[in-house]
Amino acid sequence: MSAFPPQSLLSLYSRLARPWVQRAERRRHLQALRVATERLVDQITPELRSLPAYQARLAPVVERIREHSITLVDKIPGPVPIDKERWSNDPLVNALFEEPTALSGAVSAPAVQKWLQDHPEDSAGELYGLLIAKPKERSQLGSEMRGDRLERDVKQKTLRFTEHEIAAVDSDPDRLRLALARPVADLIQSLGIGRLTAQEERIVAHEETLRVLRLKLKVITPRVDGVDLLLGTRAENTAELQRLQSKIAETERALVMARRGLNGIEQYFERITELLGYPGEAVQLEPMCVWLDRMNVVRDRDHPRAREVTLMRAMSRGKPGRVVLFVRFPRALVAGGNDGTEAPEPPRDDG
Repeated sequence: MSAFPPQSLLSLYSRLARPWVQRAERRRHLQALRVATERLVDQITPELRSLPAYQARLAPVVERIREHSITLVDKIPGPVPIDKERWSNDPLVNALFEEPTALSGAVSAPAVQKWLQDHPEDSAGELYGLLIAKPKERSQLGSEMRGDRLERDVKQKTLRFTEHEIAAVDSDPDRLRLALARPVADLIQSLGIGRLTAQEERIVAHEETLRVLRLKLKVITPRVDGVDLLLGTRAENTAELQRLQSKIAETERALVMARRGLNGIEQYFERITELLGYPGEAVQLEPMCVWLDRMNVVRDRDHPRAREVTLMRAMSRGKPGRVVLFVRFPRALVAGGNDGTEAPEPPRDDG
């Protein structure tokens, strides 16, 4: 008979196995970090690989982006059920879609259709998706009941949601959330790289402006045997000469500023880590809370027909973007899927 009770043996095995498990997890983490770092270098420029210890230097940046991506995905609310019955009873679903038929159009997005084609054995029951929509405010003149009197041409503000898209889909909500961390990280990286690209484009634009200005300067001050040949009157030529010289000096200063941080591969690398090192500044999710009536007219919170609607909205450097929401919808709501319905034929182009 064993000197240890079964529970004690399990506890002993667990303690003995823990270091191996931790080392295995650490190896997987480091491998994932190396892969993510190489993907980032491919997105920027392979020349970064010529720098010593480039992976170790980029790893902290990639790790911060990864952690922020996971945080963002965790902040996305839902899954919220969406179907035609919910449209009638749920203020959030009613606010998102102008009419019940819009539900089917939204969940029949190409990403959903492709997923169903790739997973024919896993298409029964309900599906989960990441819904993205663009809020759009509009001013209008409407009618209002004020006491017993109907007033017309009353200024109102409405909130509509357009450009609905199911950006990702799965039959398992946890698997869907896990799969989104990488594309969110790619989005954060692309925003930082986009800022770098814009800086490079400014450099090219300033260089071209400088080339043209210097060419104009030669035209108005031609020289023959070292003697300037002034065009037009001396006063006109002098004024134009001073204007061009001032513009050239201004453009040269702007070019120096645009080139800051991009003089050589080492500075280029430092600029990359600067642009990508603070992912929380690149993308953030903030609550968006409004009070709407059934017609999506924005109301005060104490209005008798007002209903509270709360969403999460993406923000990038202070600029508002789209709302994001995990949704759950019945497979039968998808138009043109494998449930016996047929998708409408696309319009023909006979031209």
